[in-house]
Amino acid sequence: MSFRSVKYITFFLFICSISIGQEIVNISGSAAGLGVGQATVTWNDAHAAANNQAGMIATENLTFQASAGRLWGAVNVFSTSVSKKINRYNAVGLSIKHVGDRDLNNQIIGLSYARKIFKSWSLSLQADLLSYQSLSFGNRYLATVELGSMFQASEKLRVGFHVFNPFGQALSDTDDVPAILRLGVLYQLSDKIELVSEVEQQWVLGYDLKAGISYELIDNLHIRSGFSSRGSQIYFGMSYGFGKFAVHGATSVHPTLGITPAGEISFEN
Repeated sequence: MSFRSVKYITFFLFICSISIGQEIVNISGSAAGLGVGQATVTWNDAHAAANNQAGMIATENLTFQASAGRLWGAVNVFSTSVSKKINRYNAVGLSIKHVGDRDLNNQIIGLSYARKIFKSWSLSLQADLLSYQSLSFGNRYLATVELGSMFQASEKLRVGFHVFNPFGQALSDTDDVPAILRLGVLYQLSDKIELVSEVEQQWVLGYDLKAGISYELIDNLHIRSGFSSRGSQIYFGMSYGFGKFAVHGATSVHPTLGITPAGEISFEN
């Protein structure tokens, strides 16, 4: 079997087995998220627009991130997102996620809006356009939505909830796109240690339990690690911040499919 055939089979397994529309390296939308096991539903920084858009309310002004990786060493993945805080109650965002190559690829473009409802609670809505493009099988498109919620329970505890494709929109009578629900908790154990945990459910693959930790080793240098019960994957990452920018690197290890490396740059103003 040729390498190209292996790559295509891997890609189809990928489309069937990950959160379509969620995260490009996750598909968490970032190398930073990959470092903590893709448990990113509670993040409210430059990565919110690509994960749980309700978190955009907590940003200061303008954010941007771009991430690229190589899924299991066979399939290219890329994501970028930008968000803008309009005022204390409103924020908007744009995210683009791409998996595959010219011959066979999957892309998600999302426009999002977040609104602060109460002092500690925000909601979001994102409109998505999914495209599945193949030189051999043609192109297919699907419009759907994502819904998000984020609650700052205390200074150290945050809860996030997100659902992709809540109404079960399908590409056709025989090609389903699963609804994906995510519920997670972030706990700030100390000034240097952040713990995240998350449960993800989709009707095709059932439940996935994720957990991660981020530790600030020295000023602006963070090391990360995580675990996902689906496939028993382990994750490692690190980041370094300088001014308003940060660079991130991460890798995941699947016991059967191999290694996924990823890199990212992010910006928060």
